[in-house]
Amino acid sequence: MLFCLLMMGMTVAASHILRRRKRPLPSKVVRIVAVVQCLGLLLCLLDQPGRQGNRVERPEVGEGERTETWEVSGDGYSEKIAMEIAEREPSGEEANALFSEAIEEIDRSFPGENESLDCVTEKVNVRNTYADGLVEASWSFDPSGLVASDGTLQWEEIGENTLVQAEALLTLGSRENRYSFTFQICLPEADTPEGFSYYVNRAARRAQETSLSEESIELPEEAQGMALSWKRISESRGEQIALLGSAAGVALLLAGREEARRREKRRQQEKRRDYPEIVSSLSLFLGAGFSLHASLGRMGEQYLMRQEKHPGYRREGMEEVLMTYREMEDGMGELEALRRFGERNSLREYRKLALLLEQNLRKGTRELLAMLEREELLAFELRQTLAKKAGEEASTRLLLPMIGLLGIVMAILLIPAMMTMNGS
Repeated sequence: MLFCLLMMGMTVAASHILRRRKRPLPSKVVRIVAVVQCLGLLLCLLDQPGRQGNRVERPEVGEGERTETWEVSGDGYSEKIAMEIAEREPSGEEANALFSEAIEEIDRSFPGENESLDCVTEKVNVRNTYADGLVEASWSFDPSGLVASDGTLQWEEIGENTLVQAEALLTLGSRENRYSFTFQICLPEADTPEGFSYYVNRAARRAQETSLSEESIELPEEAQGMALSWKRISESRGEQIALLGSAAGVALLLAGREEARRREKRRQQEKRRDYPEIVSSLSLFLGAGFSLHASLGRMGEQYLMRQEKHPGYRREGMEEVLMTYREMEDGMGELEALRRFGERNSLREYRKLALLLEQNLRKGTRELLAMLEREELLAFELRQTLAKKAGEEASTRLLLPMIGLLGIVMAILLIPAMMTMNGS
């Protein structure tokens, strides 16, 4: 009880602290934790009252034994005792009725798919319990070895029509009852699938038994009047290897495409994160009086200096800016370079920036600066949106391990409670 209240208090405190730090838990997680802890508290309350008195009710027939924990006290001492309470034994009339029900069930179910016990050619239905599981049965067959424990006929041991005696030892608590009957196993007809399999296998076994001292086995040419032709089935290892190679090629192709798709997705995400900084730098340099060509050059130089200081540093958005600047340096016109900049980038933000710069090259820096300021505000709003989205994705990724922890907590709370309820 105290543990349940302590856990609830810790959860409330943690949720309150995270909310004050503006890092609240996802509402779905909070609801799941609250439901589980309320359930645990309810079970704690149900487990609180103790039993009193000197009389214990036994489980009814078929309910099985249960374990109860009792506290006994006397003469100033007390001790907890775990008692295994066996189910009630059935009376004589109840036992006879259950034995009769089990025998009737055996008569109905034992033939299985066979039409009758006068000629059994299919598996018989041998069960371990009857009468809704209250009566247990152990089987024996004479002659032995012809019927498996699951009722399957052992055809390799059967050479002719055979009369079999079946005996079921029925047990109900400490009471026993034996029930026996006979059935006949018939050899299958040769013109049936079962008969063909039986006679061919029998002929093959005989061929092996009669040639144990010889270097080869002479396979039978006929069985039960049926002409036989034999053909070795190869292992088809070459076909399997070829198929495996084709499957591996397809898997590698699909994996390569998936990896390329993921790389492109990461690249687009990095470009989107770089966009606010690109717009801000452009606005800064153009406002300071630099031309578009010079602004891109200064941005490229700063990017290259960062790469020199930090080997392996790469920004996809700045790579596009650097490529555009180099195209201008190689003699390409600014309008053409900006057009190619927009074509290379599928993101709407970059296409918009390219179009904005291209349309305003002839209108002067003044109008362009005003537009870039508005674009800068939109870019920083985009950055906030992306940061919020990244936080939500991180919370979603954390949700799975948290659900796993909740599952462990639920198991800790529910399994002992359910065991106690089953035992009560």
